[in-house]
Amino acid sequence: MKTHLYLIPFIFFLFSCTSKDELEKLQKENSDLKFEINMQNTNLARQDAEIEIYKQQIENLEKKNSENKNQLRDNNPNKNILSTKTFSEEEAINTINDYYNFYERNFVIRNIKVRRKSNSSFWVSYEKVNRQFADHDFHYNSETKTLEFYENGNYQLKHN
Repeated sequence: MKTHLYLIPFIFFLFSCTSKDELEKLQKENSDLKFEINMQNTNLARQDAEIEIYKQQIENLEKKNSENKNQLRDNNPNKNILSTKTFSEEEAINTINDYYNFYERNFVIRNIKVRRKSNSSFWVSYEKVNRQFADHDFHYNSETKTLEFYENGNYQLKHN
């Protein structure tokens, strides 16, 4: 019986061994996997470096954009910046009417037409006459101006 006890580790050893071909196959697979991991690590390192370059470029562009905005604000004599809000044609017509009802009370306007130039700028066309001649079509003159709305809530009606 004692002899059989010695055979158990020997049998276990025989069954746990792998063939030489299988060992070589596993070693090749292992080296292929290590090579693939090294390639992926190299690609990841290169991509990390590219990301850092892109981050730096974005920071530089944001800094330059900020500097350009500051220069634009500093070089604008009225400190007016066109509004980013989008104004409607109806708001433009109402603004023109309000302007002439308050600032140019000696004049009457009619046939107001607007054409969008940008989200906060319009070309405005209308007929204008001195109030004392408002009843006579002959005296009306047409004008075209530019209406601009600004961030500070102001607007400006400018000659073209």
